[in-house]
Amino acid sequence: MEDFETGDKIEQLNNLPVWQKIAEGDIHLVTQKDIQQLFSVMDDGRKGYVSGSDLMTLQAVDAANLSEHDLQELVKEVDKDGNSKCSPEELYHAITSGAIAFNIVKESLRKKEIEVRSYNCDREKLLEWMKTEYETTAALWSLPMTIGSFITFALVANTHIDLFNAWRVHNALQEQFPVMTLPYKFKVVDIPTLNKWTEDYYIPTVFRQDPVYDPIPGRIAHHNQMVTGIRFAKFFRDPQPCPLDEVLSRVFNSVSGNCYFEGELKSDFVVFPYQLERPVLLETFKNMTRQPWLDEAVERLEYQVFTYNAMVNLYTLEKQEFTFELDGRLIHRFQHESFIAEPYLSVLAFVPDVAFLLLSLRSVYVNLKEVVPALMAGLDGLINYLTFWKSVEWISLLFGIGCFILWVTVYLQITVELPEEIAKLPKQDFDEAVREKGQYLDLVELQRIMSIPRIAAVLNDIMTVGNKIRDNHEFMRNLFALNFVALILRFFKSFTTNPRLDVVIQTIVDCTPNVAHFFIVYFSLFVSFAFAGHFLFGSILEGYSTALASLFTRYRKSMTFEVLNEMPVGHQILGYTWVWSYQLLMPSLILSMLIGIVFGSYYAIQSRVGEPVTLWTQVRKAIQTAAETRNFMSLWSLIVSLEDDDYPAHPQKTVTAKSLKKAFEKERMTRQNAEYLVRKGVEYIKANLEQPVLDLPDAVKIIGNSFNIMQKNEEILEQSVIVPQSGPDHDFHAVGMVQSARSAQVNNPSHEESSSSDNPVDVLEKGIMNLTDLLADLHHSHNAALENMKAKVVQEHRMTLQRQHRLKGHLDEFKSRVVRAQRGIGRLKSFVDTADFGGIAHIPEQMENDLMRCFGSRPALARENLSPSEVNHLERQCQELLKQLNELSGEFSSLVDCQPIIWELWRKCRSQCRTAHLPGVASSPSNRSNRSNRSRSPPKTRPG
Repeated sequence: MEDFETGDKIEQLNNLPVWQKIAEGDIHLVTQKDIQQLFSVMDDGRKGYVSGSDLMTLQAVDAANLSEHDLQELVKEVDKDGNSKCSPEELYHAITSGAIAFNIVKESLRKKEIEVRSYNCDREKLLEWMKTEYETTAALWSLPMTIGSFITFALVANTHIDLFNAWRVHNALQEQFPVMTLPYKFKVVDIPTLNKWTEDYYIPTVFRQDPVYDPIPGRIAHHNQMVTGIRFAKFFRDPQPCPLDEVLSRVFNSVSGNCYFEGELKSDFVVFPYQLERPVLLETFKNMTRQPWLDEAVERLEYQVFTYNAMVNLYTLEKQEFTFELDGRLIHRFQHESFIAEPYLSVLAFVPDVAFLLLSLRSVYVNLKEVVPALMAGLDGLINYLTFWKSVEWISLLFGIGCFILWVTVYLQITVELPEEIAKLPKQDFDEAVREKGQYLDLVELQRIMSIPRIAAVLNDIMTVGNKIRDNHEFMRNLFALNFVALILRFFKSFTTNPRLDVVIQTIVDCTPNVAHFFIVYFSLFVSFAFAGHFLFGSILEGYSTALASLFTRYRKSMTFEVLNEMPVGHQILGYTWVWSYQLLMPSLILSMLIGIVFGSYYAIQSRVGEPVTLWTQVRKAIQTAAETRNFMSLWSLIVSLEDDDYPAHPQKTVTAKSLKKAFEKERMTRQNAEYLVRKGVEYIKANLEQPVLDLPDAVKIIGNSFNIMQKNEEILEQSVIVPQSGPDHDFHAVGMVQSARSAQVNNPSHEESSSSDNPVDVLEKGIMNLTDLLADLHHSHNAALENMKAKVVQEHRMTLQRQHRLKGHLDEFKSRVVRAQRGIGRLKSFVDTADFGGIAHIPEQMENDLMRCFGSRPALARENLSPSEVNHLERQCQELLKQLNELSGEFSSLVDCQPIIWELWRKCRSQCRTAHLPGVASSPSNRSNRSNRSRSPPKTRPG
């Protein structure tokens, strides 16, 4: 009965006119009469108030179109006094001027708050949360991996590159070698002065050959032993015709007209072993200068010395490089590179390598677990996978693996290839001969041990391998430095997991557009000043001699007074103007603006972040989440499956726990997993839900609508109100009066002439009387129609009560039958639980024995004291029992609760019958056939 009353109540609420006004956003048109009608339907008990639960039932009214949030706001508005009662006045004010009115206005402007339900969410929002959660979790767990990779790689780099001792060896050798100067009034500027410096200073210094202070041959700078000696390496080009006209070519080179800055770069090497005595070495060098071995075709000259220091376990390759520039200058560079001779003297040196390799392989494995599903999803999956931070991580991993591979290559060259080449040189025999002689060897003595061409070839091969190791080692150092830069980017990725650490990253991202536009202005001004300095000072200062050098010099240092004072007066004015304008504009103003841009973004990000969680709290929550989701599906596999454009796992836009579990049924997603995902998705949507804000255009739109409605109401009011006017030519008639007078004139034409002379008061009185009669007739007809309607309503109400009474009786009967069926099921279940299936199982065997007795011999029946009539009676009873059992099974086959019980009963009977069957009992073929037919007869019920 209550259900029918509730249904009628909801139908009445649906038919109220107030909902149309609310749906159209016309809150101002809602009157107290509308609210009174709504209140009367809701207050069916005529209590004079409604409760909050009554108002929440409006959610079932389709015409209302009010969300649960709207109704909760309505309940809060009407119950400000806290008595849990709502009067019509409170309801009217709550609907027309409360929060629900504001929500309805926002909905009319399409800015209503999105209602978030707790049991479903949008697929795109769920994907957005899954990506955010996955990236945050991955970045959080990558932080210890990044720290571990940084520590292990730093240990690897410091273990295999000994920069501490390398710098000290380089400094000792640099101080040992002579500076490139000659005595007073001489300076190395060309080939003759370079030959003079080499002959008088360089060779005597390197080959000191002092038996008192250098008892060990080839020793230099105290503990640094030369492996070979000095190798002179020149790099030159063959002469080519100058790309000029014949006149200019002859002006440049009147002999051949050739130039040397084009063509293939070739090389030539001469090795001076340190076992030769110094006069022989000097004579050999003089012969080289007479050829001349060094001429204008040479582009670069190198003096190479390869040493080994056992005290610090380092090989060192020192190079004095002389570059002959095309403009005629001679540039001298002192270069050196040291590498460890025995990298794994201690077993502990393997520990950083193994740790770094394991961490790198684990990172590769983790990333491969993500990239394989992305590749399986096709090109779209790979594009979605390769985000900026994923690319950074792969670059860092590739750099790390590249460093390790390059180190293995250098290690094999140092420990395998270089010792093989050194072993070809009988260095010990050479040194022993020097010690036995008491002085260094000449060419004849040296040739007794090994031929001179063979010595030159072996020494040249050793120096070639040493240079190759030097180049690879230098490249490895640079690659190590780049890998540290890549680790910095990985740190940035890990910092994004925590809002406190992410402030710096977000500041850089936020200010990047402004900084980019700033640098357009800054670079334009800076380049203009640099090029002006290039043309002002390029002829007198090396730093401004080229455009690129001007950019660096202008950024690195300022102009000095001495330089400006040496310039002509006109150039001094331009120089001072250039310096002062640059100092005032660039460092003081422009760079201050850059600092302001960065700090403005920082303060904006900091205020937006507020008070975020600390890293320790986030780690604790991540551990709890990992424990909660231990047996759940991987977020990345879910993301890839949901983002598949060709075959999406969940094509529906709305996601529920049931639909999500069904979509990943093959992957065996659990119900807890699906509910967790939906719950987290809903929490993410609520946390990131933006409150709609009414801006100035919305306010103008509301004011315009209100103004239009006021104008329409004003026009309707002017049309409905008629102001009577008096005058000699105006008839004082109302509508009812005119119609009554005209009808009276038709019915009584003779009276028309006599009434024409009556005064207006009599006409007014007659009109009022006619109007009264008309109102009385209308009242009579209205009462009659009302009585008729009331009678029909009473009759319909009586018939409705009768139908409800009959329906209630049917429901009661149905309930009683259901209760009896439930009781029968319970009794049947208790019977099955307590039944002796072992005894029941012997019934078929006993019946078979009885049949055997029945069809057996007379003596057998006599022995059992049985007659054939008793056997027939027993058989009929068994058949009747079987028939009743089948009927019972058919009657309860439609009940789901009974089906498992009957099936269990049948199974137990069958199993007990097989167990109790005695194979030794004889039976006739007919009996066996009957028994097999009965055993094969299937039950009429099956478990649902």
